[in-house]
Formats: sequence, C-alpha cells, structure tokens
Amino acid sequence: MMQNNFSIDEKTIVGISFEHEIWGRDKTRSFWCIMFGFLLISLIGMISNENSIYMTGIILFFIICNVVRILYICMKAKKTYKDKIYDCMITVSDNKLVQEIRKDNEISNREEHNINDVKQLCVVKKYSFLYFENKKMIILDNRAFTTGNLDELKKWIKSRNVSEERTVAEKSMGNPFKVVKITLLVGAIVSLLMGILFVNNTANNANELMVVMLITLSGIVFSLIIGFGLTFYIDWFKRQSGIIRALSIIFYPITIFIFYFVGLGGMVLYSIKILKNNK
Repeated sequence: MMQNNFSIDEKTIVGISFEHEIWGRDKTRSFWCIMFGFLLISLIGMISNENSIYMTGIILFFIICNVVRILYICMKAKKTYKDKIYDCMITVSDNKLVQEIRKDNEISNREEHNINDVKQLCVVKKYSFLYFENKKMIILDNRAFTTGNLDELKKWIKSRNVSEERTVAEKSMGNPFKVVKITLLVGAIVSLLMGILFVNNTANNANELMVVMLITLSGIVFSLIIGFGLTFYIDWFKRQSGIIRALSIIFYPITIFIFYFVGLGGMVLYSIKILKNNK
C-alpha cells in the first residue's frame, strides 16, 4: 500500500499549476521540444543567412505567448484558492487508487480509479500528474509519500494487468507503439536535419520556417507510415513458414510496396480509433 498526503493552498496551487503547464503533460512537453528545436534551427541558420532572424522572432513570440498564458493560469489558480486549504489523501492499494479531498476535516470529493484505467504518469520536479483513460487527473506531491515512494508507484503502474478488451484491441492493430515510436523519433530527427541542410545550402526565397516545418512534417508522416508498415510486417513475418519468409525478403521491393499501403491504412484506422476514444 502507498499513501500520498499533502495540502493545497493559494501558494502551493501556483507551483502545481506552473509545473503542470510547463512539463506536466504530453502537449506541453511536445510544444517545448518543438519550439526549442526550431529555435536551434533558426540560430544555426543565422550564421549563414541573416534572414533567419525573422524565423527566430516568430519562435520567440510563440514562446513568450505561452509563458504569459502559464503566468495567467497560475495567477487565476491563486485567486481561486485564496484563503482556502484542501487536504489531499491518495491511497494506492491492490488494483485501486483512491483520492480523498478534505476541507475542514470533511470529505468534499472522493474518487476511485482502477489500475487498468491508468494512462500515463508525468513526473516533474515537486509534483507528478497521473492521468486516466476517462480524462481524469490526480496530483501527487513527490515529497509527501507517507508510505511507499515514487519509484514504487512507477513499478505499480508498469506492472498493471492490461484488460482483456484493451489487449484484443491492441492485437487487432498490431500493438504499434514500440516500432512506431522508434521510427517516429528517427524520422523526426532526420527530417529536421534535412530541413536545416536544405535551408542553409539552397538558394530560395521561401520562408525558412515554413520550409523547415514542411520538410519535418513530411518526414514525420512518412516515418509514421513506415512504422505502422513495419509493425504489421513483423507480426505477419512471425506467423509465416520459412519459405514465405525467404520469399518476402528476396522480393523485398514488392513486400515494401504492399506493407507501405498496409501501414498507411493502419495509421488511418488507428487515428480514427484514438479520436473516437477521446470523444
């Protein structure tokens, strides 16, 4: 059993809001990675092309706008929690996670979640954010474990039993996450470098930011298709006889052509599935 007990007031809510908006969810992490990636591109481009200063200005504008948005959220949260104190008690036991929020020693809110509903744990500095399939979120204070610790919580999440329904769904889609994540990472890095080389070594009058963004986006989409294609190919390859496996390698141009379109179809179907689940 693990327990995490802490209090939220107008001071701590600012820290919670700040960490959540800076690095506490996938969208914010993706935003900062993309922005700093493009900022690096523009700074490198300024060495050989002074027009890259415009690209740098646009990126800095987006960064400043996001910082202002985060400060506004923090101030709004502070105002909402002014002169209020809530005690949060999170208990992890067996396959359940229970959160109780108390005010003046009275329970104002109680939530119970199943281990199979855990979607993601985002660990920042002082706080962590646990997300569930039903779009609920639980805040944890990394310093406030009275029983257990953050490492045990991570192990608990990793060791959870995936439900039969989710297992069947993932098998039908080839469980693409492992291969797709690798191809996506490689594709993004390679396409980003190609964009930098193209902008710095080709004479063109196009907007540098748009050129790099288009090349990077094209590389990401292509790598996603390849990733899904490889996932289905590996799954298919394991179920074939030795002769079929050998033929698929010998006639690789045909195999690649077929599984490229299989990957394209799989990516589209999987995207539709994700959109439906998020509604």
